[in-house]
Amino acid sequence: MGPPAVMDNLAATGMRIEYVPEGQGPARYVERVEFIAGVVDKEDRGAELIASYTDRIDALQVRRAKMERTPRALLSLAVRDGAPIAAGAETTGHDMIEIAGGENVATFEGWKPMSAEAVIAAAPEIIFLSSAHIDRMGGIGAVMDLPSISATPAGQNQSYLMLNAQMMLQFGPRSPVAMADMMASLEAILAD
Repeated sequence: MGPPAVMDNLAATGMRIEYVPEGQGPARYVERVEFIAGVVDKEDRGAELIASYTDRIDALQVRRAKMERTPRALLSLAVRDGAPIAAGAETTGHDMIEIAGGENVATFEGWKPMSAEAVIAAAPEIIFLSSAHIDRMGGIGAVMDLPSISATPAGQNQSYLMLNAQMMLQFGPRSPVAMADMMASLEAILAD
């Protein structure tokens, strides 16, 4: 939270302020749980949460190793002016695609819009979309009919999966469930 001046003011009141580590990749969740469990003196409960999460991530890795190839995927948080806001490198969305067994077609870093030409050239076989944003766009049909999406293999085959936006933005206890759903969608592409 912030801005820093607000945090400084809170600290000046004598309030205890702790800064949770950012972390990288799926380990973000583990690092945050360890930190918070230590702060609230619940290390045992933190260890239970971490063990459950790690077991589910490990199971996904075993499944991923059996996939014969990595389908091309796009993860979009929203669509602005017809351009998907896509998860590039250094985002949770990118990490989720990789863990689920896909290849992220967004080759830039961070969350950025992709032009129609870039989406078409990237040729995603599946698109992972925010369910909340789809509703605001007028439904899945309206999104899949966008020129930037309809010309892709994903658009032509109506290959998509709707995800909770919060799961796209950060790793948490439900992330392995979302990634298992993503993996099942990718496996379905390979089965066709």
